Amino acid sequence: MTLPTYTIGKTQFAYEPRAGLTSLCWYNIANCARRRMSEANFQQTEGDSDGFSLWKRERVTFWTLNRKSIPDNFV
Repeated sequence: MTLPTYTIGKTQFAYEPRAGLTSLCWYNIANCARRRMSEANFQQTEGDSDGFSLWKRERVTFWTLNRKSIPDNFV
């Protein structure tokens, strides 16, 4: 099996991807959804239902991933 690689400068690094996502990974994905939600909000024009539906989808994604980012035994 060939491991995926990434390049920094002229040096190539191989890495083994994780089997699952950690709490920080879920939080980072939620942060990306929050940014997309913000961008969708500023792209809306009056009467633009597509921009609003994009904002709504990103909002649901943001809150769902935020809940996933908190560990179960956090209390």
